[in-house]
Amino acid sequence: MLGKLKIGLVIGSLALILSACITVEVPTSDNGGQQPSNPEPPQDNGGQQPSNPEPPQNSTVTYTIWVQTGERDNAGTSANVYIELYGTNGNSGWFTLDTPNYNDFEKGAFDRYFHTNQDLGNIVNVCLTHDNTDDGAGWFLEEIKVESDEGGNWNFFFGQWLADDEPEGLKACR
Repeated sequence: MLGKLKIGLVIGSLALILSACITVEVPTSDNGGQQPSNPEPPQDNGGQQPSNPEPPQNSTVTYTIWVQTGERDNAGTSANVYIELYGTNGNSGWFTLDTPNYNDFEKGAFDRYFHTNQDLGNIVNVCLTHDNTDDGAGWFLEEIKVESDEGGNWNFFFGQWLADDEPEGLKACR
């Protein structure tokens, strides 16, 4: 049988008095309402943290993105290039590939970029586009390689132009 015990707490401060009332359920027994003499001790787990089989929902991963520009004439671009990664756990949203004070996406270049994001899981698609700025902004994208700091590796072959005067246009997805 459970009885209810009301505990009143009064805290005073000069002219201001704060009062709160807390209700606590206390077990009653035939021993006159006294606590049992030997309560159950907490379980000992050997000092180990409890195991949590699921990873935290907001864990982050750093992705290394390798971009290979083709060897064709005029394959490079000075346009601003954007990429979006699609994984089994979500997508990254569009972000810019740029190394400050460096000429990105030159003919035959193999450029490296880093992006930290929520864990996207297995990368299944990548999309790229550019803003078509500057004359001759067309870009021949050969390949994209994505690596995660958790050991994942994904390769996406494009072998195509990203240009407004090409049939494929300014966006490519694999």
